[in-house]
Amino acid sequence: MPTDPPFPAPLGIIEFASVPPGDVQIAAGGLELGHGGPTAATAEIAGDDAGVFSLVALETLALVREPDAPPGTPRVWDTVAQADPPGPIGLHPAVLATVRFACPAHNPQDSYHATVVFTPTDPAQSGASLPVTAAVRPPDISLRVIAGPDAIFAGDTQELTVRLSSTFEVDRPVFVTVTPVSGFETSPTPASLNVPANGSADVSRPLKCLAGTPVGRYDGAVTVTMLTADDPPLTHNTRFDITVLERRSVTVTSSLPPQLTLLHPSLTPGQLQITVTGGPATVTLSHQTTANVTVSLPGDVAVDGSATVDFTIAVDDRTDEFDLDPKPVTLSWFVPGDEFHPGGPWTGSVTSEVTLPPRWIRRDIPHDLSALSATGRASVLLQQDGLGSFRGHVHNSGLVGLNFLFAAAFLDVTDAAGNVLTFVHTGEVDGTVVIGSPQRDADWQDDGPDDPAIRQLARSRWDAVQRSRVEYRLHASVEALPVLETVLLTLFAGVAAGGFAVFVVSAAKAISCQFPAAVGDDGIGVVCSGSFLHRQRPLAARAGQSCLIAEARLQSVLARSWA
Repeated sequence: MPTDPPFPAPLGIIEFASVPPGDVQIAAGGLELGHGGPTAATAEIAGDDAGVFSLVALETLALVREPDAPPGTPRVWDTVAQADPPGPIGLHPAVLATVRFACPAHNPQDSYHATVVFTPTDPAQSGASLPVTAAVRPPDISLRVIAGPDAIFAGDTQELTVRLSSTFEVDRPVFVTVTPVSGFETSPTPASLNVPANGSADVSRPLKCLAGTPVGRYDGAVTVTMLTADDPPLTHNTRFDITVLERRSVTVTSSLPPQLTLLHPSLTPGQLQITVTGGPATVTLSHQTTANVTVSLPGDVAVDGSATVDFTIAVDDRTDEFDLDPKPVTLSWFVPGDEFHPGGPWTGSVTSEVTLPPRWIRRDIPHDLSALSATGRASVLLQQDGLGSFRGHVHNSGLVGLNFLFAAAFLDVTDAAGNVLTFVHTGEVDGTVVIGSPQRDADWQDDGPDDPAIRQLARSRWDAVQRSRVEYRLHASVEALPVLETVLLTLFAGVAAGGFAVFVVSAAKAISCQFPAAVGDDGIGVVCSGSFLHRQRPLAARAGQSCLIAEARLQSVLARSWA
């Protein structure tokens, strides 16, 4: 069988415990008569000589089973009738009386007593009674925190104000010492103040959250010891909620310089040095880059104090994105704020201005070449994006004028058909037997090419360009030069097995090259620039091979001297 619940109030008594002077409280008690005793009665307070009790409510209670409750559910106490005092009210099977107690504020007794008397409506029945008792709290000084920090940073100090309330009938001079919980401290010097009779006084003390106190929510317990002149020490505790905060700062530095030159292709290592104060944090890293540039950077990094993060900047081997205009590569960080670290989020970035210049090579003839009475020398400049220049000087020391052809072949740079990348210049020089002023010297600089196929060949085979053998040839004739292909095949017989991918220049020029100082064979930077035109015509193939002549239409801005 299910067990019935207990009666919802004390049986046989109405009791008030430790009531502060001047306070008003409500309490209830009951009688469980079953089917004995009076069936109905009126009720009143008797024996209340001080007039501190009053009857405020009457109820008849019974154990009932909820209509919708499943089988086996215990019964519950339910109100079956109510009446305003004095009633009448039914007493079967139980009655509940509610009493109000108003404790005198001044000079109260230690306790008060009265009785709720139930007088039957049927004179033939016997009455019933319910004793009422109230105990008054002795005079005391209570306290509570009325002003204090809801949140405080570790290491900071804020004011804590405690209110002392007295129920004594006379003023009480006191000395107050405040002792906080672990992680906090306050002044050990007692505070002197006077707490007025049945009044209150406030005392404020500096409350310091010690450096190193962990962040979190604290149930701040404060113990206050009060010393009076004629009483033993009074110690009370009070509590308040406080959150310990921590200041956060985030510093990120990069090993990369503000200006950075990146090459195609290349891998550039770097490091981020991250410093975080205020406890462990997750630093989210991201990056923004320019075309052809990627950064290998972890997304989230857990940092407690400091951490070093390695990253790599990669430039792919595509050679269509050379750029001398600085473009930003930005590494950014983000640390969110939280309830213990106000002031966030913390964000920032480090930026390097990146240029993506092409590489270049310069190949100079190791010694002068001779053909008939002509001598000459030449240099080739070739840039990673396929632009280049062929320059040289030819002198005729003979009596008659000469037509000449100067060529430089990159023997290890060939196109899909096996044609060798070849630079060619043709011209003429006068001999000494000339009426007027003979032009016995020829200087040239052919900047180009304007043929996409020739340019793409140099660009796509750049590794081979850098390693290639270069052969120079000078051909001179008093007659008009034969077909170009025939001359080249003769000049490079035995060293070039295929045809030739050749460029020559015409008068209209749109590309300009600046030869760097001959301090080395390789360098970085733009030495050739300009617009790109397209004109090409095939040369006759030898032994089934094909070759191209690309005529570069150029406009040189350089002096045509050997310089």
